[in-house]
Amino acid sequence: MALDDSNIGKWHYKEHTLKKHDLLIKYFGSWLVILAKYNKKLCYFDCFAGRGQYKDGEYGSPIKILDTIRHRLRSSNFPKDRQIFCVFIEKDKDNFDNLSNIIEEYKKTHSKELKNVNIYLKNGAFSDVANKVLDDVKDNIIPSFFFIDPFGWKGISFETIRRIMQIKRCEVFINFMLEQVNRFFEDKKLFQSLDNLFGVEKSAEKILQLQEDLQISREDALLKFYRDQLLEVAGVNYTFPFQVCSTNQEKSKYYLIHATNHWRGAEVMKGIMYNEGTKGHFAYLGPAEGQMNLLDYSREDDLVKFLEEHYCGKKICFIDIIRENLNDKPYIEKNYKKALKELLENGKIKIDPIGPRGGFNLSAEITFH
Repeated sequence: MALDDSNIGKWHYKEHTLKKHDLLIKYFGSWLVILAKYNKKLCYFDCFAGRGQYKDGEYGSPIKILDTIRHRLRSSNFPKDRQIFCVFIEKDKDNFDNLSNIIEEYKKTHSKELKNVNIYLKNGAFSDVANKVLDDVKDNIIPSFFFIDPFGWKGISFETIRRIMQIKRCEVFINFMLEQVNRFFEDKKLFQSLDNLFGVEKSAEKILQLQEDLQISREDALLKFYRDQLLEVAGVNYTFPFQVCSTNQEKSKYYLIHATNHWRGAEVMKGIMYNEGTKGHFAYLGPAEGQMNLLDYSREDDLVKFLEEHYCGKKICFIDIIRENLNDKPYIEKNYKKALKELLENGKIKIDPIGPRGGFNLSAEITFH
């Protein structure tokens, strides 16, 4: 029998949870700094906020987010008149009470630093709270970042995510609970919940057909179908996944999927994923974490070959090469620069302008011979 979300047995702080929080905090910190340059008000939604503190004593994502905000507010470069709103949503009453107590103590300790931070706690379901917010503000919502991190998968409504992403100033970071979805994939009693997750009727049939058509694994089919739904149905411009394995098994536990409508946000998150994961893998590999293999080197060769063949005879800005391949290619800016420099040295391309030391920026034009 599944444990309640508030059961303390669920609240051990594991290595894969740390990796998830590292990605969240590093990206949110960057998001905050970039967006604050142009917006006086910003909002963060923690849609499955959980408890304020784990059994091990480690704080949950709400306190980590507030710590990140305090750190940014102390920076001399951060505009002093910005207002930041934090909405912490938690359905389970015991978890909500624990979160409320922890945040109340935190506010007392850091009241001066939090004077420009508005904190709201909502005891309710993610979709109910989010849809009410969207109903109330419609398209006038301030730039917002939604962290969607449930224990299970039945509480994630694709329709709610679609509504959020219809607003161009919103981004989501989703914990796609692949292990659990895969485990219960053939349980017909859960087909309605599965359809709710993927935002389409008969989703199980469609995923099986995709798996057969492409001759890929169930895991790959589930991930691809969900990302395709985000791109094609929700109208998201960019998505990219980060694989998270169990701490003790080299087996996928979930994927952290970032979805945004701005290429720069996608590139920043992709860079963080690259640096936080095992080199070149965009993944936390559990017991295999940190191990390198020949795949790292073959991918570099693959990129050189792809660029040479795909852009043969074309002239294109460097920034457009990055934008065009954000969703599909496992590379970041520095990988493209290294590959282009190799092509330049071999006389396969021309770069204009190029610096005296061979450097070039995002606006440089690349001519492929």
